[in-house]
Amino acid sequence: MTLNGLITGCGRSGTSYLADVLNVSGASCGHEAAYDVFGQHHSSHRFESSWYAAPFLDQLPPRTPIVHLVRDPVRVIQSFHRLGLLSKRPFRHVTYGRTGFHPKAWMLYRRQVRDRWHFVLEHRR
Repeated sequence: MTLNGLITGCGRSGTSYLADVLNVSGASCGHEAAYDVFGQHHSSHRFESSWYAAPFLDQLPPRTPIVHLVRDPVRVIQSFHRLGLLSKRPFRHVTYGRTGFHPKAWMLYRRQVRDRWHFVLEHRR
C-alpha cells in the first residue's frame, strides 16, 4: 500500500477530525479505512488517519510522512470511559446522550446505538 502520508496517535486523539479536515481541503484521506481494529486492509485513499496504524509503521515505505497526534492522557481515558470502553456497564454509556441517560435511546436511534454498541464491543475485546 502506498500512502502519501499517515496520521496516527493514541485513540481519541483527533485522527477522525484531522481526516475530515484533509478531506474538506481536497486531499483524499481515509479514517480507519486502511487500518482498523481487525488489522491492515487495502485502501485507495492518498492519506490514512488511524490510531490502529501504529503497529504497522515498520511496514510503510521509507520516507512516508507520519504525523503523530498527542492528547492529554487523562482526557483520552475520560473519553474512552464516556464511550463505555472502560465501564462495567457499557450499554448505559452507549445510550448516554448530551442531556443525560436515555433508557429508550435504542428505540429512537437504533442505527446509531447499534453502531456505537458494535464499536464498544469490538474495542472491549
